[in-house]
Amino acid sequence: MKKIILLTSLLLQIACGQSSQQGNGKQTEDLREYELKGNVKSLEYATYEAIDKSGEIVANEGKFCATRKFSYKGKILFDKNRNMIEIATSEPLPGREFNTKTIYIYDGKKLIKEEYEEYYTNDESTVKRKSFIYEYDDKGYKTKKKIVLPNGKIRDEIIYKYNSKGQLIRIEKNIGGEDAIFSEENYEYDAGGNIIVIGYDGYRNIANVYLKYNDRNQLIELRGPIISDEYSGDPIPDVKVGENISYYEYDSKGNLIGERYTTTKREMKWIDSGYIRYESDDKGNWIKSIKFQDTDPISITLRTIEYY
Repeated sequence: MKKIILLTSLLLQIACGQSSQQGNGKQTEDLREYELKGNVKSLEYATYEAIDKSGEIVANEGKFCATRKFSYKGKILFDKNRNMIEIATSEPLPGREFNTKTIYIYDGKKLIKEEYEEYYTNDESTVKRKSFIYEYDDKGYKTKKKIVLPNGKIRDEIIYKYNSKGQLIRIEKNIGGEDAIFSEENYEYDAGGNIIVIGYDGYRNIANVYLKYNDRNQLIELRGPIISDEYSGDPIPDVKVGENISYYEYDSKGNLIGERYTTTKREMKWIDSGYIRYESDDKGNWIKSIKFQDTDPISITLRTIEYY
């Protein structure tokens, strides 16, 4: 059976928050996805199937999304220093499972540890899965992330490298287990410090994601490949079979108001296109998004944001 691999984790890190610049090495990969404006205390979100009710698009709560297998819900807590301190979600984050809870532990401003659990909503029991321990250099940049199993064994190791400007330029991942897998992500920047290329070199996967910006340093285009492993018998590498492209629109205040996307698959000459419409609060954080396929509403995500 043909397996299609999307570079989802790379795209999510940039697209969800419309963040174009890498941080100072003190954040986790998850924190990039939830970049928010203002002093946020908590963020609750849920994704439902969208229905047209007498001309108004509303959430069909309790129903599965038409384009997703699950309806996602989650809650994220922040401290007064804008640090994420807890996230509980039914959404599968990059590298994690459904129904997870993560606690973030800090030493001053440095994130030093994550406690990651998988939980089950039926009986409310929890199972500790693993911990993530961070190391920093003398400049305060995150240099290493170790994944520790419940038995204390260090299974995986992730290394972060920076240029002379303090910009993250490479993430090297040594994934253990029965068969060790090495992969890396490389970042290129423009003169304004915006990421313009994310290069992924992993197990039989070599691909680039390209980003473009307007004169206000806002992300306006994100382009990445669809990779198939149908032809992945060694030593033949994976083959690019299509492309995902997203275009982003903003209002005069700089708020994200729309995303137009297309997905092409060459072999079957298949094209999927749609639009995501956003609404923001007075802080500039989006609180509602409605996804359309052609002109039909597919899903709706609602976010409730509490501020200090």
